[in-house]
Amino acid sequence: MSFATHRSMVLLLLCLAFTLRTTGLGMIPDEHSRPQNVPTATSGDPPLRVLFIGNSLTYTNDLPGTLTAIGTLGNHALSCASVTGPGFALTDHLDGGSDAVDVIRQGNWTYVILQQGPSSLPESRVILVDATIRFNVEIWAVGASTALYMVWPDKSRLAFFDAVRDNYKAAADTVGGIFLPAGEAWLTAWASDPSLAFYGADDFHPTPLATFLVALVIYERLTGADARDLPPIAVVAGDTLAISSETVRLLQAAAHTTNGRYTIAGVKDPPIGGDLPSIFALRQNSPNPWNPSTTIRYELPHAGRVRLALFNLLGEQVRTIVDADETAGYYTVGVNADALPSGVYFYSLSAGAFREVKKMLLMK
Repeated sequence: MSFATHRSMVLLLLCLAFTLRTTGLGMIPDEHSRPQNVPTATSGDPPLRVLFIGNSLTYTNDLPGTLTAIGTLGNHALSCASVTGPGFALTDHLDGGSDAVDVIRQGNWTYVILQQGPSSLPESRVILVDATIRFNVEIWAVGASTALYMVWPDKSRLAFFDAVRDNYKAAADTVGGIFLPAGEAWLTAWASDPSLAFYGADDFHPTPLATFLVALVIYERLTGADARDLPPIAVVAGDTLAISSETVRLLQAAAHTTNGRYTIAGVKDPPIGGDLPSIFALRQNSPNPWNPSTTIRYELPHAGRVRLALFNLLGEQVRTIVDADETAGYYTVGVNADALPSGVYFYSLSAGAFREVKKMLLMK
């Protein structure tokens, strides 16, 4: 059975399940959240500093705080803040509705996560991509990475999950950013248990259970950790959910399976399901401009000798990043600034007869 056919069957099961089930796990009232710092995990490493910019789909059930709590359980230090407004699109933040741009410019962020409504329509995609590009200029300027938090359609529009995913991924890809397939993880979890209560009382905002799943997806993407290694505990908005350890394990597996369909930093295995790239590809590094580190992604449709090297403006090779025999799959490698001076660099991927070069900018 194809993935698309499987998805269609899941959506049909959901429609049936939703007509039979009328109760969920409860809702946090929809209220405006100002920028807020939440406690960081205890760890010897400096925390990853994460800034959320979005609306009530971020502050309902305190997604930033939930992410921090999961980081603590996984021994990953995370320091999260948020700038949100009820019903806000990203353009509302950019056009003076909040101080999001000023908060970004304070700097010292590792990731800035962007989120708005479902944005499933073609015209919504244009607006989402444009706002992402505008935000990315500010995010790059402080050396952070841009991430797009995919949400979900309201319950009456279940058929639009694919459009939401495609448009958020397009926005992330446009700026070489990180795609956070949170809404996609709902479908993955429902494939195992269609009765899971992810929609709140208004058929749109997430239940605490759904927020927990969203945070698991983001935790894996940002830290490179495996959510299945976490203890079977669900803490959301400071409260431990009264759910079974089996349900927690199901959600952890759903997050991991969903992330496995996309490139995850530090993971060189093909996506879950065995799909391999159909062509060679070299992706734009992210972040770019960068300092002190950046990541480069590339794709190999079959095995062979791979060479990835860094050159300066004079065409002189300044670093060998990869020089090895590699199997077919999706790859992500990191590059550190170390002793490199600021300036324009080129990175070149050679694999068999394939060769591609892209430009990056190091700003110290």
